[in-house]
Amino acid sequence: MLPYVALSILATMAIIHASLSIGYPNVRVHPYLTLAPLIFISTLIAGFRYQTGGDWQVYEEWYGSFSSDSIFTFGVEPGWIAYSLLLRRLGFNFDWYLLATAAISNLLIWKGLAAVIQHRRTAIICFGFYCLIVFYSAQMFYIRAGLATGLFLLAIAASRRSKIRAGILLLVAVSMHSAAVLAALIYVCIRLSTRNRGLLLASVVGLAVLFTLVSKFFLPPVYLEGDFADPRALSFKAAIGIVLFATIIVNLARFKEEYSPEVAAICIAALTVPYMFESFEVGGRVRMFFSPLDGLPIYFLLRLLVGRRNTVVPLVVASGVFVLIYWTNAYVLELFTPYHTWLPKLL
Repeated sequence: MLPYVALSILATMAIIHASLSIGYPNVRVHPYLTLAPLIFISTLIAGFRYQTGGDWQVYEEWYGSFSSDSIFTFGVEPGWIAYSLLLRRLGFNFDWYLLATAAISNLLIWKGLAAVIQHRRTAIICFGFYCLIVFYSAQMFYIRAGLATGLFLLAIAASRRSKIRAGILLLVAVSMHSAAVLAALIYVCIRLSTRNRGLLLASVVGLAVLFTLVSKFFLPPVYLEGDFADPRALSFKAAIGIVLFATIIVNLARFKEEYSPEVAAICIAALTVPYMFESFEVGGRVRMFFSPLDGLPIYFLLRLLVGRRNTVVPLVVASGVFVLIYWTNAYVLELFTPYHTWLPKLL
């Protein structure tokens, strides 16, 4: 557990440092002083793992099986195959391929957050919360999801100035992970509804009904049976999500003014997507495209409650609560502990 404990501490330190910089602008210590170690250590944890994580063995088999003749026939997104073949031709074995992918994913996620939020210190808070929870799913479970998510966020940021550039980035994201198409559909519907609370609520309810029906009547059984298909229930985590959702809805005008309608749409999607599906498999994969902004509704709520200058202690508590929720999940412990690394191979 030591690597995960170290990552949790670094992430919390980055969150605290960024919140202090926001609350006390006279603080001269640059927030990158804690962000840089966080990006570095999280990259190493994801990139140096060996037989640790959800799909490690599957991706290892794929990496050895990909060929230029199978880009459109292998059954995996062609962009991911092309990316894998490029690294393989550059001489990367699977271990170094994981490390390179972890580094690129982390940088894309950070660049996407910074671009879409447009306030670096707030983006650091979001990246800190991302490393506390979502990082493990996006970069140590599905692997390619981190790449696609970073590109998806960059596409949303680019849409403010160039729809063509945004479309190109989205196509690349889709070529890495096809769930980006569904994420884009959900985002556009919610983004077009952010003009007022009533329209936004109607859009969310409509999407929830639509996807519930689709998941019930049209999804293959593999998505509706087994460990990934537990029905949604009102858990402690779900209750927190409802509170955060209500906070944004009640303060929608202020939230859009402080951040942007695009950011509001992403946060609303992150809080509601899991409950639009009966299947964890589908809902979880789509939600990952929005979840790097999970920390923003938390920070916004705490600012409303205690003010900009007094968020440090509540943010530490929030970090601890989310770490506890995540690491008390037996399935998570089974996937990620004990942590193994391929570093001994270098000796």
